[in-house]
Amino acid sequence: MLAPLFAVIFAASLFSAAQTAAQADYAETAKQPFALNDAVSRIISELAEQKEFAAWKKAARTIYPLGAGLHGWVVLVQADGKAAGYLVITASPADERHFILSEYGFGEFPLYSKATLYRALRDGELLPPQESAAEFREDISFAATSVYPNALHAVWRVSFRARHTGGETVYVDAKTGEIYPQEAEAVEKLANKESKPPGVPVAAKFVQAVSLPEFDPYENIGWVVDEPANIASMRDLLEMLQSKQKLTYVAKLFQEEVVMPYAVTGYHTWDEGEAFIRLDQDGPRYIPFSVLARWGKFYETAERSIETFAPPKPPGPDGQSDRKQAEPV
Repeated sequence: MLAPLFAVIFAASLFSAAQTAAQADYAETAKQPFALNDAVSRIISELAEQKEFAAWKKAARTIYPLGAGLHGWVVLVQADGKAAGYLVITASPADERHFILSEYGFGEFPLYSKATLYRALRDGELLPPQESAAEFREDISFAATSVYPNALHAVWRVSFRARHTGGETVYVDAKTGEIYPQEAEAVEKLANKESKPPGVPVAAKFVQAVSLPEFDPYENIGWVVDEPANIASMRDLLEMLQSKQKLTYVAKLFQEEVVMPYAVTGYHTWDEGEAFIRLDQDGPRYIPFSVLARWGKFYETAERSIETFAPPKPPGPDGQSDRKQAEPV
């Protein structure tokens, strides 16, 4: 009888932990300003009319404030008990009643997912190997704070207390879970420089969606050696995407310590503000054009592979290489 009894007790403890987590999420959302909840409802309803966001029509959501002083919130959207996307809502420092939609995306890997953070720290051997996801939520040996200077520099700041890490602080990509090598002040100083929120007012109405096929930017790496595309304005970019031009966006982040290519797979326009460009990064992310224009360049994606840029073999006995260096196609 001991084994079945243990199973019942264990299952009950898991249910209790899940129930406690759900109650905490509900309490976090409920304490946010009514105007913010109203703004989130409006944006979710607007996006849910689009085919790729259709799962949001009957979705639940949890609202968390971004780090102290950042005047913003991340909204995690769940459908049928699973992660279904996210929104980032920011407010003007001068008037916190003026809400801006600063980015959004759909899929099972939303921004600032605690599940992604757990996997990143576990795989990076920064957690005890036996620590479960449920135990992770209750772990008080570290503090994880969201830092959101802009969409491309969204990270978790994870500060460990005494434990085996020696009290270090690490920065984890809020979307992919990649642990970045930059020093702490690089992100903190950047966060302090951002002031005017990019994006569109939450009262804006959706106008147009353009979608293009997904692709792997590492399969065709012309962006490594080519000059960027001649894109002087948002209109230039939208016209190229309307003509089905295949583009790769390359960002240089964290004082150019991190170079990150993204497949450009479409855009959304609204009746106010700027266009949101769709980038593929563990699922689609819609990011304001102004953010992308500031931190990187767009490249026309030629049909080239890594082998195209392979160095020639060493010269043979006659002093000549036994094959020609591959020429760009």
